Amino acid sequence: MKNCPKCNELIGDNVNRCFKCGYDFLKKKEEDEKRKEDDEKRNQERNQEIKNSNHIYEYKVVKITDSTDGRIDSDVLQKTLDLLSEDAWRLVHAFTNEIGKESSTIGAWGMAENVNHTIDETILIFERRIR
Repeated sequence: MKNCPKCNELIGDNVNRCFKCGYDFLKKKEEDEKRKEDDEKRNQERNQEIKNSNHIYEYKVVKITDSTDGRIDSDVLQKTLDLLSEDAWRLVHAFTNEIGKESSTIGAWGMAENVNHTIDETILIFERRIR
């Protein structure tokens, strides 16, 4: 047994229409199924809109190593930035990574000079939107 949702009349489970108010259980079932299908379709369309609105990027990592005297070559850095920006690459992050120390001793006639410096590599991370 079930109750009619409209008038609360108690009716049999296999009855498709309420005897008291005329509520149509079959029509309600069809409307519920159609509403469910419409909701699912709207959700799929919304998900596709979200997917299309999200940007997709590709990334490039460039390493520039210091010269043997421990200084970064600013000309190489500038050329790298210029070339990549022409191809729509955008610098998003830069950091340095210490890769070693350079030391040398120069001596002559009992005199010695030590040269110590750190060699770094500068890591540049670029991105560009592909969609």
